[in-house]
Amino acid sequence: MCADENKNRALIADDEQDVLEMFQAVLSCELQDCGVDFVVNGAEAVEAFKSAHHGVIVVDVNMPVMGGEKAFEEIQKICNAENLKIPCFVFCSGADESASIKKIIAEDPRHSVLRKPVDPDDLVRILKDRLGL
Repeated sequence: MCADENKNRALIADDEQDVLEMFQAVLSCELQDCGVDFVVNGAEAVEAFKSAHHGVIVVDVNMPVMGGEKAFEEIQKICNAENLKIPCFVFCSGADESASIKKIIAEDPRHSVLRKPVDPDDLVRILKDRLGL
């Protein structure tokens, strides 16, 4: 399990409206006992995390304003400053992960990558696993 405060709360950050709509539809059925918040970029993800301390964060790697890697770095800083355990990160990308994402995952296998297009079953499985459901 991955979280300190809101272990049953997930945050989804993706700038593609159709992806967000699919995630909302799937997760509203499959994770009814968990809170799920949706934002459209990494900067909004950082702000949402500040107030809710999500247990799992699913981020698109490439988003306007702030991408997933930078959001990870900013949330990691918050966790370090507030002595919180960093949430599980699931990086979503249509391309191969960067060297820095590979390093993040190698250092902490709670983090992972989902390839786009994301299979809804894979999303549900990984979220349930990371949320300890």
